[in-house]
Amino acid sequence: MDKIEYNEMVDSYEVGWICDFSKETFDYIKDNAVIYEEVYRQKKPLYYSLNKETLTSMYEIMKRWNKSFILIMEDGESNWFHFNNQEKIHELCEQTGVPEDKIVYITNDVECDVVYDKWFTRQSKYKTKINFINHPCLLMQNKMDTKPPYKDYYKIERYKDRSKLPTKKFICLMGHKSIQRSFLWNFFENKDIKEDGHISYLGNKVWLPDSFTDSSTYHMSSSPTADKLQKYYRDSYFSIVPEGEGGAQLSEKVHKPLLHAHPFILFSYNHDIGEFATGMLSRLKEWGFETFPELFDESYDEISNVDERRNNFKQQILRLCNMETNELQKLCESVEDKCIHNQQIASSLKLPNEQLISKLESLKNG
Repeated sequence: MDKIEYNEMVDSYEVGWICDFSKETFDYIKDNAVIYEEVYRQKKPLYYSLNKETLTSMYEIMKRWNKSFILIMEDGESNWFHFNNQEKIHELCEQTGVPEDKIVYITNDVECDVVYDKWFTRQSKYKTKINFINHPCLLMQNKMDTKPPYKDYYKIERYKDRSKLPTKKFICLMGHKSIQRSFLWNFFENKDIKEDGHISYLGNKVWLPDSFTDSSTYHMSSSPTADKLQKYYRDSYFSIVPEGEGGAQLSEKVHKPLLHAHPFILFSYNHDIGEFATGMLSRLKEWGFETFPELFDESYDEISNVDERRNNFKQQILRLCNMETNELQKLCESVEDKCIHNQQIASSLKLPNEQLISKLESLKNG
């Protein structure tokens, strides 16, 4: 296989789309890395595609074409730790003689480097680290550059210009069943605040009417082109966002309030390590987004303990739901410019691509 054939093969896997790489980023990757391609041939988790034959082949190509590293990209949910992919790769490197420091693993997991470092420190068998890098694949796949359901779907109307104000205090969208989402659902019921919000829980067969472009079929997928949620966001003041639990994710779940210009609070449990993810708001700020200390005590983002985070969360939601509507509206009016700014950033997110090139360049020159 020559370089032209290889690049055509990689393009055919739509790797650039999967991670929403800019052209500059994708060109840099193709120039400097060999992409571990086996995962794109099988409709299985990456773990089942890791094997000695493919890794050896990728390493030989890397050396022959004078590339700097082998790039392994995790498509979709951040399940690398659940499947123990890091240990599988270390085992394969030991069996094949491929140097671990030539492996770059890209995942949607915001905490991947921290979790990996903790795992690596606890073990003693392997001496050289794999390079773990976060790239918000799921967040970036859902940018507003796709066609919305109708014209002006994302148009923002300030509160002072509205003829009708929200009737609900919050919106909370939940997909498949999980322990933490069930906790939220029970909390809403037990505290009698369900009437304060627009709440869906697809795992319990509870959805918002006419909230999907094909209203005859309700399923777990979601995107700017499939959702019909504008009226629910316009009819509520803030978002409660229970993120996915496969690793520490920032996905389409938080992308929705960003696109719909909503202030939000994150419920970001990392099932793989049994803790709440921390530093999620800090990462969003890194990429240019604004957060909302005007509404929420954002120290919650540094609480990893499950019971402490849950209690903090309940207190914050109850405080806002017990607040007089006119007072809550004033708070939300005070952050309207932030919300507009977030929508603009979300519609053309660029910094993660620039950061990825910078990180790869540091590894290359390190």
